[in-house]
Amino acid sequence: MTLRQYCNLLSVLAAFHSSMALLVQSGADALDLRRLSEMHRRRLARLQEDLASLRIEPQKTAALGSVRGEAFAIGCAYTVQGSTLGGRVIDRALHSLLPTGQGRSFFHGDDSDQALWSEFCAALEARRYTPDELHALGAGADFAFQVFSNGLERCPK
Repeated sequence: MTLRQYCNLLSVLAAFHSSMALLVQSGADALDLRRLSEMHRRRLARLQEDLASLRIEPQKTAALGSVRGEAFAIGCAYTVQGSTLGGRVIDRALHSLLPTGQGRSFFHGDDSDQALWSEFCAALEARRYTPDELHALGAGADFAFQVFSNGLERCPK
């Protein structure tokens, strides 16, 4: 990966995480997991720092609201939070491109990432869902994947 490709990808990630922020917060609130939305805000701040350190202008994004209910928002939060789990592997792979670590703090993540994922999964499984809510949960996860996929498709190669 070239530095230009990495910068393009970072821009897509920042747009994705910015647009999903309200949905992640709604999903975290529905599961009573304040730490989840706090972690997402910290990751988004790291993305902004990485963009600034690489002199990348952030894309303008519109927040995607949670008009489809709590279960939909939980599904979105599942996809967004799950997408960060491989960050440390990516961080190590980026070492040769950005050896000082500047510009890759988003991928470096946080020591509590795995514990928060386990907490999120436990809260997700502890909640009771109606058949319609289960459908909305899956639709929310699919929606977040689609938003990310659409961003990647527009990413210059």
